Order: sequence, then structure tokens, then C-alpha cells
Amino acid sequence: MKQFIHKIYDRDGTYVATLSRDIVTSVPSFTWKINSGIGQMNIKLALSFKEFNTTYENIIIKLGYELRTFIKGLNDTETVRIYSGEITGYSQTIPENGKESVTVTCIGYTKQLTEQMLKEADETTTIAFNSKDPSNILKGVVDRLTGSQICYDGGSIRNTGTLVSYTFQSVIAFTAVTKVLNMTPNYWFWYVDANNIIHLDRPDEVVDHELFLGKEINSLEGEKSIDELVNSVYFVGGGDPLLYNRYTDPGSITEWGIRNSKVVDLNVEEDATAQIIANKVLDQQNIPRSFVTVKVIDDDIDSRKGYDIESFYPGQLVQVNNPKVKSDQTLWDFTFDIDSWDYDFTSVFGLPMQILEINYDFYSVTLKLSLQLENVTKRIEDINRNLDQTQSLEVPTIPT
Repeated sequence: MKQFIHKIYDRDGTYVATLSRDIVTSVPSFTWKINSGIGQMNIKLALSFKEFNTTYENIIIKLGYELRTFIKGLNDTETVRIYSGEITGYSQTIPENGKESVTVTCIGYTKQLTEQMLKEADETTTIAFNSKDPSNILKGVVDRLTGSQICYDGGSIRNTGTLVSYTFQSVIAFTAVTKVLNMTPNYWFWYVDANNIIHLDRPDEVVDHELFLGKEINSLEGEKSIDELVNSVYFVGGGDPLLYNRYTDPGSITEWGIRNSKVVDLNVEEDATAQIIANKVLDQQNIPRSFVTVKVIDDDIDSRKGYDIESFYPGQLVQVNNPKVKSDQTLWDFTFDIDSWDYDFTSVFGLPMQILEINYDFYSVTLKLSLQLENVTKRIEDINRNLDQTQSLEVPTIPT
């Protein structure tokens, strides 16, 4: 029978305690997103206020401590870590029935990227990378984190085969990581896993998961939208005079009319880097966005129709098949970076789709899939970066 276990570690990574199964009344549930990491998880404990305050608070459950969640096999051994996060809060509740409980809140360590300024050991916050592969820039960002759980290993950050130059000036680490992604070729993505390892990757022409409607897939929904369609990019960069270029997708303009977007990045002074960034916007947003949401049941619940839900990762490719519908498309009728993933929703069966979001709920997962990479993170980063640049143009290299 599938089981889970929660373990607590202090800020130095030293094991503190294991939460007893007798007091944990909730199952692991969290969201894991592409171009981000694992989010919040709440753990409900059947403890009275007195029990918590005398035995757990600031002893086992302490703000800033780390919680790691493992899935356990039949032999009661740890098989896979599915969650790692910082204990950021807890609340105590007395409901109408009078049964006291405590809810512990944990946040995944991707949050650390939003809390640290990118800087050198001497506090310098202006950092230049010249003619570097974005993969090496990402490693440079992670190497400069202070006291962070986030790391990388020998194979987690792939070389993109692209050379770019960029200077970061007084930016938060998350903004820097997002900028690295924007300088990679199309279809690249990043995420932080349950072991706090950061990955930079792109899909290979191999499907990671093949699922069937009515078997592994319990339910399916689809949507299509042109809300964020962009086919003309005005790029304002730095230099003297300022770099100012326009990049367009004529085919998309013919089909949908002109839909402009403006990108301002005063740290970009080279046409080549500007073109890489603008082309990525066009490649990702020049056609309507199509999403498919599927619910997959765990194979421990139903061995005949279920699936190993712990094997899903953001960015992986999923092929959805409908036994009642014969797809007119072969699996690889298109080539990455050449053909647009522009298919009607009725034709998604048999096509590879990318996992944008995983909503994990222990007994099942809900996957948000796309024929095209989502670009919400970039839009938010653009807004924040443009504001930062306006406020940081005259920022010295080292704060006083």
C-alpha cells in the first residue's frame, strides 16, 4: 500500500524528527510548475494546542526548518522524495466540533530565488557575462546564492549551444533566472525539483508518457485562446544611441492582424541578443494558445487503469490518445523549432503536449498540458524588470 512520510530537518540539513502517522490527518497536496518549482503544501496535525505548544512548537515544528516528504514502498523504505520546503508558518484551529488541530504551512525552496539579490562575495551587484552559453550563466547565478538549498548537478543544466552577452544590474535571483530562460532557444524551460536541484532542459523528440482517455486519464478539458497572441515586437535596448529594433512574424500578422508588444531591456546592446529574446516571444506567442487539462489516477488506487503519478515532471512530453478517435496526425508530423504547434483541439489526440503544471494530490494528479509553452512568467518578469531598470539606471556597483 502506498504510504507517505514527513521528515523535519534544521536549517543546517540535520535530521530532527519524523512526524508520526498518528497525528497527520492530511495527504500531500501541492502544485509544481514549469519555469518555477514546487509550491505550497499544508499539513494538518491532530494535536491539541497544549500538545503542540509543549512538544512540537520550536522543537520539531520551527519556522525556517525544512520539511521533506517521501513516498514509501511496501517494505517501509523511502523510495522517492516528492517534496521539500521551508516551514513558513502554522495556525491553530478549533472548529464547531471542538476538535483542536494545527495546520503547518510549507513553501518550496524556489521561493529563495525571489528573496536573494544577485551579487558577488564583495557585495557587487553588477555582474557581466560575455559570450556565454545561457547554461553557464544559470550556473553562475546559482553559484552566487548565499546559504541556499538550490543547487545543480552534472546533468541537470544542459548546454543550449547559444552564446549571449548580458549584464545584470541590481536584480533579484529569480529575475536573473527568468532572463537566462529568455535568452535560450525556443522550447527550453527550467524547474526546481523535490531535491532542490535546478534543471535547464528542452524536450527531446521522445514522448515521456503515453496516456489513454478512459484508462489512465479519468477526465479531460480543453481550451484555446488568442488573449496573449503577439506577432510584432518592438525591442528597446541599451547603448548610445539606444538599440531599437522591430521583429515581426508576417504569417501570423496576415492571419490575426498586428498584435504588438514592447520589450525594454537596457542591458542588451547587441542585435544578436535582442533578436534571440524577441524571436522567443514571437515563437511562443504568434499563434493561439491551446491547453488540455487531464486528471490521472495513481496506479496504487487502480492497478489496471492507474499510472505512476510520481514519474511526472514539468516540461515532459505527454501523448494523449483517445481509443474512439483515430488521429489524422502522426506523432512527429512536425519538427521542433520549425513547425508551429498550431492544431485544433479536436486534433490534439496523438500529438505530444508539454506539462506546464502538475497539481499533485497523493492519489491523483491533474496535469495542465500545452501545444505551446506558457509565457505568463515572462510577462510578469517584463513588468518587474522594466520597473527595476527605470529605478536602477544610476545604481552603483556596490551598495553602501
